[in-house]
Amino acid sequence: ALSATLVVLVIATRNISLTVSAAATVCATIFVTVGILVLIFDWKLNILESVAITLSIGLSVDFSLHYAITYRNASTRDGSNVEKSVIYAVVNMAAPVSMAALTTLLAGICLLPTRVLAYIQIGTFITILMSTSWIFSTFFFHALLRIIGRRGKRCERVTKNKDCENILDQEQPEKIANGTGNDTL
Repeated sequence: ALSATLVVLVIATRNISLTVSAAATVCATIFVTVGILVLIFDWKLNILESVAITLSIGLSVDFSLHYAITYRNASTRDGSNVEKSVIYAVVNMAAPVSMAALTTLLAGICLLPTRVLAYIQIGTFITILMSTSWIFSTFFFHALLRIIGRRGKRCERVTKNKDCENILDQEQPEKIANGTGNDTL
């Protein structure tokens, strides 16, 4: 499942540093989730737990992939302004990613008060995975991007005039500085 995730990340981002950062985020999410489930909730590796761990790869890559694509699309004219791209990704995707995490988290919480052990385990798994995935994709992933970032000149989008398209308009940095954020949500 992790190799399929890597293929999807490479195809979607077309950028090795983004793929490595997102894959590191997914791995960290899975390790922390499994660690919490084993150490705090005393899970043993049975069939249900094995399926849950396999599913965690697909569920945890979602948020990082959204942030990665938005980051890639925010590339400036020379492709080297990592900080503006990170800010653009956070400003434009934090609300949708947070709402997706919250709704899935609430679905997991709804399974917790049942009396069926499998439902309780699935609810616990979803609750912990969504919390961990949101935290790592929102904070850890962007920190990695800020450190690793893309270097050098590069144009990923080409307009009809064969010039690099600048997705960050002149107003966006002012909106971020003023705290008005994204008006399109």
